[in-house]
Amino acid sequence: MKRFVVDQNRPQEEAIQQAAQALKKGGVVLHPTETVYGLAAVFDEPSALQRVLRLKGRSEQQPFSLMVDDISWILNLSGQSAPECKRFLERVFPAPLTVLIPRKKKLAAAYWNQFEYLGFRLPEHPLSLRLVQRVGKPIITTSANLTGQPAPSRPKEIAPEIRDGVDVFLDGGETSFKIPSTIVRISWADGHIECVRSGAVPFENIKTIFFEELEN
Repeated sequence: MKRFVVDQNRPQEEAIQQAAQALKKGGVVLHPTETVYGLAAVFDEPSALQRVLRLKGRSEQQPFSLMVDDISWILNLSGQSAPECKRFLERVFPAPLTVLIPRKKKLAAAYWNQFEYLGFRLPEHPLSLRLVQRVGKPIITTSANLTGQPAPSRPKEIAPEIRDGVDVFLDGGETSFKIPSTIVRISWADGHIECVRSGAVPFENIKTIFFEELEN
């Protein structure tokens, strides 16, 4: 495992490059986000996804979120074409938020086709965005904790078996929000939005934007 001490707001290029290279080779990277520490892997590399599942002790039927650097990835991967969906995403992102959107197309990476909804993150975090940009495609993001344990916001809270099981560890000190992202599930066809998990963004703010765009 390679460890780099990094500035989350001005991440050192060498560290980002090393992490991105590890991801492109099918590796797993431990890194801070604006909410908590996360485990990253390239979204279309089955062996890397399996490795993250094993590290966390997590079921294969539990989906990961997809971290992207642009809304176009969300629309493309989900198959969503509704104008109100695009406007909604443009208003809520970037933010410490995960949006679950109905999957309307089959993906080449078969793992994702078992899920009715896909979850997306477009973070408000220079280090995370730079990492995705360097990789050139979406990466999965999941909190760097053993299943059932609290999500870590500081390096010392990360379980040794997770820290020692990755290829690259970007140590950025304490995270900004110290709590996970808010998760919302939306359906444009039904005009429905629900809060799956309370977190760093107030749900009422997201709900207001959703209905404003639905009515436009």
